[in-house]
Amino acid sequence: MSTPSRLSFSQKLFLVNLTYLLPCAVLVFFLIKEKNAQLAFSASEKAGLEIQRPLVSLLLHVSQHKALLHLNQQNENHSREKMSATQSLIEGDFLSLDDLSQRYGEVLALSDVELNARKKIDSSPKNLKGNWQLILSKLKDSNLQELNERHDQLISDILGGIGYVGDSSNLILDPDLDSYYIMDVTLLGLPKAVDNMRQLLSLVQSLPAGGAELSKEALIQFAIFSFKLKDDLARISSDVQIAINEDKKFYGHLPALQRELPIDLKTFASSQEKLSKLIDRMLTLKVGDSWPEAETAFLSSTLDVFDQSMVFWSKVAAVQEKLLDTRMDQHRWERIVAMILSFLAWLPPALLALLTVRQMSRSFSSAVTKLEKEADGAHSSSSQLASASSMVSSGSTEQAAAIQETGASMSEIASMIARSSTQALSSQDLARKVTQRADEGCTVMEKMVLSMESIHDANSQLQNISSIIHEISTKTNVINDIVGKTQLLSFNASIEAARAGQHGRGFAVVAEEVGNLAQTSGNAAKSIRELIDDSQKQVAHILKTTLERVSEGKTVTEQAQTIFGEIAQDISKISAQVESVTEAAREQQLGIEQISKAMMQMDQTTQSNNKAAHLAAHLSDRLAGQSQKLTHIARSVAQLVFGREQAELRAQSLGPNQGQRPAELETLGKGTSPLKVLHKNASKEEDDKAILEGLRRRNQQMAQPGESLATLSADDESFKEAV
Repeated sequence: MSTPSRLSFSQKLFLVNLTYLLPCAVLVFFLIKEKNAQLAFSASEKAGLEIQRPLVSLLLHVSQHKALLHLNQQNENHSREKMSATQSLIEGDFLSLDDLSQRYGEVLALSDVELNARKKIDSSPKNLKGNWQLILSKLKDSNLQELNERHDQLISDILGGIGYVGDSSNLILDPDLDSYYIMDVTLLGLPKAVDNMRQLLSLVQSLPAGGAELSKEALIQFAIFSFKLKDDLARISSDVQIAINEDKKFYGHLPALQRELPIDLKTFASSQEKLSKLIDRMLTLKVGDSWPEAETAFLSSTLDVFDQSMVFWSKVAAVQEKLLDTRMDQHRWERIVAMILSFLAWLPPALLALLTVRQMSRSFSSAVTKLEKEADGAHSSSSQLASASSMVSSGSTEQAAAIQETGASMSEIASMIARSSTQALSSQDLARKVTQRADEGCTVMEKMVLSMESIHDANSQLQNISSIIHEISTKTNVINDIVGKTQLLSFNASIEAARAGQHGRGFAVVAEEVGNLAQTSGNAAKSIRELIDDSQKQVAHILKTTLERVSEGKTVTEQAQTIFGEIAQDISKISAQVESVTEAAREQQLGIEQISKAMMQMDQTTQSNNKAAHLAAHLSDRLAGQSQKLTHIARSVAQLVFGREQAELRAQSLGPNQGQRPAELETLGKGTSPLKVLHKNASKEEDDKAILEGLRRRNQQMAQPGESLATLSADDESFKEAV
């Protein structure tokens, strides 16, 4: 048998319900982890957008600086102030870039080691600033071509830095269509358009001045740039329109995107259309035509487009930042809602489990208490039955002694009658002796009457035993009811455990064990009921037989008293009626024979009563053992329900004598049978020894702790030997 746990059944069931928290906690953990990952993803995009701002500003300002440098070389003094202002803006862009690089360098992998590993070291903030310082150092030189090459290299590195930031910050992987197409404008569309305008300006500046003839290659280049600029504008317009259309499908309408951005797009498009018109005018010329000096117009228009591009990029970047903030706010709200819903989803089952645990604990406590009370009742009934069996055995012993004395007296009477028949001549002397013997016979008959009354009292005690057995049968019916309710409770618990699936497997095992215990108790109660029914039948038969024998004995006794009265009358007339003595003696002899037959019948009845007393003692012993087993089962169930420590405290509160065998059964099982006092016949003594030996073997077997008491039945060999 497994060692009982220290935890009660309610505590175990509550712990099982607490384990329901584990999958919920795991789900909430992964859900929050996913939301945190989405927040980190959006935060990385926001950081990339912030660090992209000084890079785009550098792209525009460096492109402007290159154009202004060309004008400065043509001795246009009004461009020197713009160059100085542009250089100041570039220095401010580098300061912002350095500050943001230190803030987001670890997040966006902007360290020299990581850039070198990705072969983007040329686009590092340190190298960009170094190239710009080199351009500043070469401004005093007159080599315009070298400065143009260095400007172009710096612009190319800036474009590479913009693309790298878009990759490392996850901007290129934006999951929402509205913010994705806005990202396409800020990260790809506008930087590409600015680069194309910068290349167009370089083409215009490379053409010879003074109205030289246009070559075929120059016209082709103008046509290509016209297509590129229109394609860039169409791409940017398409991206903005798609973002506006897709905005309603995600986190609601954004006013800055729906109303303000289209206006900004029109302003930017109008500035770029002016540049496109200049290119279209160039395309109206033919090969060999002299082209007017339009460099100043191109430069002015391009610088205006650069300014509008920066303004438009800032507006688009602000829209993208608001979209990212809206998305992050939504993720934070979803994270809070997920935590609240998870808690609310767990709370009702937890409260229901707590309520169920309390209700089941109360039900089990009530059932165990009733089972213990019924076990105590069965134990008390078995003790009463043992006491009654002891009293029956004692009465049978006294009855056997009285019959023995009566038999001896009858033997003496018979011998006296025989002597009176042979000594009729000396009737006078013998008359006195016969008178004395007759008096003694009356005394013996009075004792015999008292013995018959004792037998009648013993029969009354047997009736009490029958009542006790009937009470035990009633208690057994109560036990059967408890067993039925316990099995029904176990069946319902098994159904609930099956509904719970994997989480109810432990509870299903407990329910099955309770059902097995209930079935074992039911089988034991059924056996007790069968034994009680047999006992009632046997006791009823014994009562009937004893009453019949007592009635016959009483009749015979009354006859004996009548005969002894006649003997007394004959003795008073013996002097005158000597001749009638012989005839009277014969009549007396016939009466004595009848008395002897009655005594033999009483002897048989006494033997039957003694065997019935032993059988009742044996059954009471078995009932005590089974009540002890029932008490043990009740304590096992109590240990299962309340835990080992609480069950021990309950057992101590019930008293130390519960479950012990009655002392009367031990005395009766180990004492000497009253049949040995009554019977001197060798065959009868052997029968008594066989009965006692069978009872002793059963007592020894019941005293062994390892044997189950539930195995006793009417088919037991020792029981058959006792019967």
